[in-house]
Amino acid sequence: MVPGPADSSGGRVSADRNAGFAAAFADAAGALHAWAHLRVRGELRARLEPDDLVQEIAVRACRQAADYDPARGTFRQWLFGFANRVWLETLRELGRDPLGARRR
Repeated sequence: MVPGPADSSGGRVSADRNAGFAAAFADAAGALHAWAHLRVRGELRARLEPDDLVQEIAVRACRQAADYDPARGTFRQWLFGFANRVWLETLRELGRDPLGARRR
């Protein structure tokens, strides 16, 4: 089980949850980076860096870590499902702005 990143009590439980999330994310980070590099290829790299995609996934996953349910699968499965949704959302955003953020 991977604990969520925050607890309203502000005590030791919160620190344990943060550490649990960080450790589980660190275990999957190499595979997540490889996944991002495989998806962000060719001309798309002029508009999106794979590391930026991984960072966005990490931030959103940390915010949503409390939604992880070990009864539904492993943390890695949850993370990559989450990553795929962020990837598809990013592609939609890039489609609405064909020149991308790098034009600015």
